[in-house]
Amino acid sequence: MPTERITHLIPVVFMVSIVILATMATAIPSPAAELKAIPQQTGIQRKDARLTLPELIALTLRRNLRMYDSAMAAREKEHQRRSAYSEFFPTVDVNYTASAYRYMQSSYIGGFSATLPSVDPFQNFSVGVTLNQPVYSGGRSTNSYKDASLSVDHSVLQNDVDRQNLTLDVVKAYYQLVRAERLLRVANASITALEAVRKRAANFFREGMSFKADVLSAEAQLAQAGVRRTRSLADIDKARAKLNLLLRNPQRTDIQVIQNFGFNPTSYKEPGIFVVAANNRAEIRQAGIAIEQAVARAKVANSELLPKISAQITGIRTNGDWNVFDPLAFNDWSLQGVFSWSFDMFRKRETVKERRVSQTRSQIKQEQVVDEIMEEVANAFTEMKRAASDIKSYSKEVELRRENFRVIESKYTQKMATYIEILEAERQLFQAEADYYGALIEHRIAVAELERKMGVLR
Repeated sequence: MPTERITHLIPVVFMVSIVILATMATAIPSPAAELKAIPQQTGIQRKDARLTLPELIALTLRRNLRMYDSAMAAREKEHQRRSAYSEFFPTVDVNYTASAYRYMQSSYIGGFSATLPSVDPFQNFSVGVTLNQPVYSGGRSTNSYKDASLSVDHSVLQNDVDRQNLTLDVVKAYYQLVRAERLLRVANASITALEAVRKRAANFFREGMSFKADVLSAEAQLAQAGVRRTRSLADIDKARAKLNLLLRNPQRTDIQVIQNFGFNPTSYKEPGIFVVAANNRAEIRQAGIAIEQAVARAKVANSELLPKISAQITGIRTNGDWNVFDPLAFNDWSLQGVFSWSFDMFRKRETVKERRVSQTRSQIKQEQVVDEIMEEVANAFTEMKRAASDIKSYSKEVELRRENFRVIESKYTQKMATYIEILEAERQLFQAEADYYGALIEHRIAVAELERKMGVLR
């Protein structure tokens, strides 16, 4: 009775195996389905919308294809991990064969048909299922899976690296736009002041109280101020183009931002910044993962020097009709253990040595990464301190230049100063204001650079 039950169950097992394999083969998503998930380019922004820096960062992280590509890389590594995990399970091979014997001798037909009356001796159809279960692979499957799992961890960390790099790009583009807009305001104010001075000089010239050279000098200074304004407008267009690229907006979208560039002192100090960088930089953890991967790959190479053991279970169902699941068919099965050992010692040993050298190189690379990161942190911190110091100096200079311009303008009205002096005072005031705003924005960028080097930029 148990044998009869097994005999009746074998066709069911065959059918279930074929259905499962067919389902797995047709369940693979197409590239077109993956492409549908790509964020589409956004429409033109409303003219009344003004964005803050955090809003720009959030929108960019949601829209930019760089983050989508990073997520796809992580999914790619996850599929590789699952593929490596499948090596622990048996493989299933299904085959269907058909054969016909046109010139079968009649002397064999009777004996063959007497033994197996359900099978036509002139034609033979069979379906077979073979399960191959690895038992011992010298550690290959375990270490291959470990390597693939570490690749997933590495890609997750790379996603954080890409996020911080993209955030830094947004910060730089935002402050470049803010600086260009502030310099445009300074240029416009300079033009307004120069136009008043030119008008006064023209009036003095008509009254015979000044020379024609004063009027010409004012015109030249106004032309220079116009050049500065044109350059500021060009810088604004470039900064907006960069933001449109990061946001995936159509080019020439008029992005309006809320300016915030005041001086905010930070609490970053040495040697704490180096400790923060050592604990937070994803690149250092990636270098550590690379060492573990090199160890796993060396073990995979070493497993090729060891024998392999597996178990095979084969089931065959044969019939003289194409429908092998017909009740008249007969079944056969076998169970065998397979011991294999491939001897190619020279090549495989050299591969093991090569992987061990790679392991040593990965350890050296980790130390290099740490040293380079510490240098980057030190340079970023120095740049931040320099920008903070420049802010104080330029702030004081702006006050002095503004007072100097007021005094010289008053003296010029009273004919106690030359027109050249007032033009030079105006030029110095413009340059001091431009330097001051530049220092404020450079400090903000330097802080973002330092936070990126420490791995804490959000």
